[in-house]
This record gives sequence, structure tokens and C-alpha cells, in this order.
Amino acid sequence: MKKILIFLITGSLFSANFAQAKVKPLQPDQPATIVENSVSTPIAPAASAEFSLLGSVGITFSESTFALTCGGPRVGVKYGDFWFSAGLYPSLLYSDVYKNANAATPVRPNLGAGIEIGYKRISIIAPLYYMPNNTYHYTFGVAYKFS
Repeated sequence: MKKILIFLITGSLFSANFAQAKVKPLQPDQPATIVENSVSTPIAPAASAEFSLLGSVGITFSESTFALTCGGPRVGVKYGDFWFSAGLYPSLLYSDVYKNANAATPVRPNLGAGIEIGYKRISIIAPLYYMPNNTYHYTFGVAYKFS
């Protein structure tokens, strides 16, 4: 198996080198000439480093719940400047449910799942959160997308 793999790798490397130049057939009184490949190869840009913020941050609320969210993994569709996505929203959640559960603090991390509809960098988000009293809370709000 190892010999077959080595044979395939070396064969592909040699065939790639020979495919870059084509040789015209011999004419009776002319020597063979090499013809340039007609496929243009793009010039790679110089490597550069860039620092930028990725993701999004948003604020959502409902009757008894307030959340500061950051955009997590999502799947979406983009059409021009408009886009739609469904994803997960890691959040810091303030809720009366936590107060009523005799928790040490009314603010806790929670993971929401929901949809997002946006135009350019501004979006409307609607994550759904599972609460410790076996209920779900829908919240609505706005978000800003960094990139």
C-alpha cells in the first residue's frame, strides 16, 4: 500500500511539471520549440497581517428578561446587503426567573438559539433561552456585526 501511495504522489508531481510546457511536433527542417502555456497564473499578493474583531454583539429583552449577547456559530444566507441566519447566542442573562429561584445572582450565562435578519452591519435578533423553571423565554433585540 505504501509503494502504491508513493508511486501516485511522484507520478502526480512529475505530470504537473510536464503539463506546464508543451512541445510542438517536429517539422522536417525545423528543430522542436517549446510553446508557452496559455493558462495565466495569478500573482499571489504579499502576505499581510490584520487585526479585526469578528462576530457580533447585541442586546435583547422581553418582559422579565434582559440579555447581552455575542454572536456564536451560525448558518445563513446572504443576498446583496441583506442576510438571514440561524445560530447560537452565548449570553449574559438577567431574569426574574433567577431571582425567584433564590439564586445567588440574577445574572447568569446562558446559551440561546434563534434567528437573525440583517442589513449590512445592523441586525434584528430573536434568541430563545431555556430557563431553570422548565420554561422558554423569547427575547428580541438589535445587534451590531463587526465584520
